[in-house]
Amino acid sequence: RWASVSEVMRLFGVPADAPIADVMRTINPIRAVSAFGRSVHVAAMQRAMRIVLPALRTQCNTCEPLRYASACSGIDLAAVALDGLSIPWRYEFASELDSVTADILAQSHATHGLSRAAVHEDATSLAATVHAPPVDLWVATPPCESFSRRNHTTTEENQLDSASEFDLM
Repeated sequence: RWASVSEVMRLFGVPADAPIADVMRTINPIRAVSAFGRSVHVAAMQRAMRIVLPALRTQCNTCEPLRYASACSGIDLAAVALDGLSIPWRYEFASELDSVTADILAQSHATHGLSRAAVHEDATSLAATVHAPPVDLWVATPPCESFSRRNHTTTEENQLDSASEFDLM
């Protein structure tokens, strides 16, 4: 409750010079901090990517730059993590239900080719699945409220419904 947007960005491992940092400083602080609260930590995602990417690059020798997409994207700190790995990549498409967050997402990652038109509202839509361009890496970060220990009203049924919805993608 007492941290500034800049402090929360540092807590999530966002570099001060990242394009998303500039965008997040211009929006309502409550919305910005809430968006970070629904995100992954940059360093944790970089660790996971360091494990996955060598195998991916071995399978895909002709993929320069890496074609990236995300679902249930939020502000997509996974893309910020990818930036920190110093490999060339292009953001092909994303999906984000909240229109304000989708605007922030497109603005934050425009330098890697993401346009607002390529941010789909529904991750299960034809545009975000069947008609989407091929990608080398697709990161999906669904809402975690059903699995959070801070959610004292969650049930196994809610968790199953949340996981089943994600399976539709």
